[in-house]
Amino acid sequence: MTPLRFAVLLATTVLALTNHADPDLWGHVLFGQDILNTWSIPAADPYSFTNDRPWVNHEWLAETVMAASYAIAGGVGLVLLKIVVVAAMLAILLWSLRGDRLPTVPGDFLIFLAVAATFSRIIPVRPQLFSLVLFCGLLAVLKQGERQARVLVLIPLLFVAWVNLHGGWLVGLGALLVWSTTRLIAPSTGAAERRWIASAAILSLLATFVNPYGPGLWGFLYETVGFARPDINDWQPIHRLPVGFVIPWVLSLITALVALGRGGWPANPARAFVCIMLAVGSARVSRLDAFFGLSVALLLGPQVARAWPRSATSRDQPVTNTAGRFAPRSLPLVLASVAVAIGLAIARHPTCLTIDPSWAPEPDVVSIIRNHTQGGRLLTWFNWGEYAIWFFGPELKVSIDGRRETVYSDRMIGDHLDFYFDRPGGRDLAERLTPTMLWLPSGLPVVSRLVQQGWVPIYRGPVSVVLAANSAPGPPPATIAPTVRRCFPGP
Repeated sequence: MTPLRFAVLLATTVLALTNHADPDLWGHVLFGQDILNTWSIPAADPYSFTNDRPWVNHEWLAETVMAASYAIAGGVGLVLLKIVVVAAMLAILLWSLRGDRLPTVPGDFLIFLAVAATFSRIIPVRPQLFSLVLFCGLLAVLKQGERQARVLVLIPLLFVAWVNLHGGWLVGLGALLVWSTTRLIAPSTGAAERRWIASAAILSLLATFVNPYGPGLWGFLYETVGFARPDINDWQPIHRLPVGFVIPWVLSLITALVALGRGGWPANPARAFVCIMLAVGSARVSRLDAFFGLSVALLLGPQVARAWPRSATSRDQPVTNTAGRFAPRSLPLVLASVAVAIGLAIARHPTCLTIDPSWAPEPDVVSIIRNHTQGGRLLTWFNWGEYAIWFFGPELKVSIDGRRETVYSDRMIGDHLDFYFDRPGGRDLAERLTPTMLWLPSGLPVVSRLVQQGWVPIYRGPVSVVLAANSAPGPPPATIAPTVRRCFPGP
């Protein structure tokens, strides 16, 4: 292995294994614990008092795995789970690129591109991690299927797991259908290969019915999946995100354009069509950016190599330069670099999934609410819903949380958004829901109006305020000593 490749793997792996607690992590682990405790998937939601649709927990298997990891080793278990998933993604990437027989520098660049494209999506521990590794697996199998069609039989098995782990299987199924359609109509595809491709596509589609909700999951997706989610950053067009998200996407786009423009069209056009589909999709929905970057790295390697300066003599010939290929003898060094990076990551955060102060409420609030009430209804801020469920549920039920459309109707979600920003459609939400308490960001427009209406602040901090009805203000809370780092589960 070249020093460049070692440095790229080491640096990108250390960066990728930075650990943060996503706002939904508390719910994922708790819901997984409930499944492990009862060996069943709850049909009714015990944690919210405003749920107005049946709970469709399409991530139940990921949550079960996360809960089991937490039960075995606490925060370390969750960190190790992420390390295993990310390492599996890198291993599939390296194996697949080795099969492309790329020169050294373009191959190293594609490794960097893949990690850069996925970096922001693998910092938090969340079910989306499983989609990234399974998407890599899907593309790797499809590429292998170009040489040996019978390996496509693995794809339906992949979808059986994927449909129960994370909703990203829809992206995988879209890529599979684009690939299959292109291959089926290509004149160069033989009859035997067509049978394998058609069988894999049909069985994969049927595999999506192998979930606790059967075909009903498709009905749920038909009702809820769409591009219009203006209140969620992940669903914004890519240009509306911070520059740290835009740069990797632009790098993926430039790489694809240069590869196809200078390196020539792939012998299998399906590779290009999958990348084009994901480029358009990720431009409209930013959470697809990692899938786009992975598709470019995995599918356009030969074109990148031909377009790379000094890497090939003709764009019309296959890459034949053998210097620096992904040879089997380099694999131990690759694994060694990943192991070193993992060791460094663990040394930096041996047990901690950092609670990001940019969204998290003050730790004091947990004791304040517990001392004030043992149950009732809590009208709360969207991002704090699953945090509240972890510490107070199910006795104190929340009005909204990160499960969104899997529990709440669009109207209920919209009413909360209108309420937070004191818009006409939601101003009477507190009167309609009759909560015991309200827990909201201090700076929300609705807070001052609620105080004028008689809601009493029993806690007011720089981030959040807790309001109660018919209550005298409590004594100043005993502030928890500030710490360098807050770790999951907190407070």
